[in-house]
Amino acid sequence: MNATQAVLPAYERSPLSNTQITLPRPLTASEAYSLGITIGKHIREIYANISRNCGESLVTDVIDGCISRKQVETNILKERFNYALNCEIDRFYQSGGTLIEPDQTQKEIANKDIIINRNLNSFASILENYYDYSQTINDIDSFSSLYDAVCKNSTELYKRLAKFYTHDNISRAFEDMANIVAEEVYKVNI
Repeated sequence: MNATQAVLPAYERSPLSNTQITLPRPLTASEAYSLGITIGKHIREIYANISRNCGESLVTDVIDGCISRKQVETNILKERFNYALNCEIDRFYQSGGTLIEPDQTQKEIANKDIIINRNLNSFASILENYYDYSQTINDIDSFSSLYDAVCKNSTELYKRLAKFYTHDNISRAFEDMANIVAEEVYKVNI
């Protein structure tokens, strides 16, 4: 049983649900950080949805604190994205315009494409289910369970992706993001 199954009840997606998430397969470290920023945006939206739907001010305050922590995490990822992008641009110019990292990475992961995409699609589906499930949360215990599952699933995704990429910069970016998420979990008291 994975964390998603432990948190989410047997729950069918509503035909009215319009949340469709697509997560692109990164081919550079900057694209890896961009993926993390995108995932963080979806998670903040899920938390904000819960906060809007919850009538208890104590729960809303806790959720708003989690949104703030997630924004801090996103800001860190944006800084790392900018640094990685600048390094990629520098390597491109240093090579005289012949080094195109996405092409190299594409060749390196060609035999792992299917499993990487499967992991990304699976996580996108998990996020979509969290969007749906967020409509039903109205107490701190339910939010706490969802929060724990979100953190666990995103950390596990980043760790798995780090193993699939042989390019050190991309692998390190995913390891870095897993560590950032893990560190942020301990800063939030629910």
